Amino acid sequence: RNFYIHITKNPDLGISFVKDRNIKRRAVYIYENTVLKNDPVYRPIVEKIATWIKYEENKPKTEYKNDAENHDKYRAAHDLDCILRNGNLKADTIFSLWRPLRFALVSVSGYEKIKEVTGMALEQSVSFLKALICDANLKKLLPIKNETTRLLSELFYYGQRIENTMLLPKRGLQNRGCAPYHDYMPYFLYECFKGGNFHDVFGSDEKVCEWIESENLKCFFDGDVRQDNIIDLSGTGDVKNGLPNDINVLLRNYITILMKRQK
Repeated sequence: RNFYIHITKNPDLGISFVKDRNIKRRAVYIYENTVLKNDPVYRPIVEKIATWIKYEENKPKTEYKNDAENHDKYRAAHDLDCILRNGNLKADTIFSLWRPLRFALVSVSGYEKIKEVTGMALEQSVSFLKALICDANLKKLLPIKNETTRLLSELFYYGQRIENTMLLPKRGLQNRGCAPYHDYMPYFLYECFKGGNFHDVFGSDEKVCEWIESENLKCFFDGDVRQDNIIDLSGTGDVKNGLPNDINVLLRNYITILMKRQK
């Protein structure tokens, strides 16, 4: 797929560029990086980053509260979760891919090198994402022989398939992406049970269990579907803590869950 119009080409890197006058000089080019996209390790990561950029740049410019209908139409037609679930606006990502990407970049290269290579501080912005996949920046920050890079690639592959989606009982639960939950699934599930911040949406633990069964989420539990059986995916010993001590532990566990759901 061509994400951007070809304007010029760098014969050494195999990168096609398109000028963008709306951003500062450092991130002045968006492009299709044919070298990375043709590499099976980097392809899932680059393609996902490109879709993030495209989504953000083309979404309605209005505030959601003032233009909800157009925002919902755009999301239903362009958000991958909704597309995979036939436009259902209750669709949501199980594992957000941004946070594993962020964790991997910091773990492998550190904040100083990220800024040195991209010219920007690490942040979830269109400008940073463009800089990240510019030239050979992604390879510099995530070397191909590094185990974390290969695990991240595998996660991004499964993470763009239907097994990384679920249908929420109510759209309001999509605020699980906000602090302090940050889309960390064990924390979210914990808060769905009695005493949790999301329990009122369900009304009873029985309803929670029914929803978990209907969305094939039993793989998040070690044994019976109970709050105290939620699996610690980050390896911290705390199901409310999604910040891993070892990024590879988190990546392997995420991949394992998605492969189970694929079946």
